[in-house]
Amino acid sequence: MELQLDRLADCERSYHEKASAASAKNRPELQKALDFVRDEDIFVVTKLDRLARSVVDLAGIVLKLEAKKVDLVVLDQWIDTTTMYGRLQFNILAAIGEFERELIREPWKGESRTSLVV
Repeated sequence: MELQLDRLADCERSYHEKASAASAKNRPELQKALDFVRDEDIFVVTKLDRLARSVVDLAGIVLKLEAKKVDLVVLDQWIDTTTMYGRLQFNILAAIGEFERELIREPWKGESRTSLVV
């Protein structure tokens, strides 16, 4: 986490937590940051998967930011939602991040599968 905080040293305000980004729920620091941002702020994260790993969660966060006229910048992936290319890259990487999360979880689903043979 120290490396991530070092990369964010130029930011006016910093929020951090050690919670999993698997869900945007139960992340009080994320909620504080989203509540705090103001018109024309830039919301900066080091990696997209540090923000959230679900396309639905990421889209919800971006909608909150857009409603406040706040841009999103992701340093490691060079995403900047002020540009159409940045928005495209955001959507592609959000989908890949969710796919990766599902790959990680797949072995833990167990063998309980139901099939229908007709």
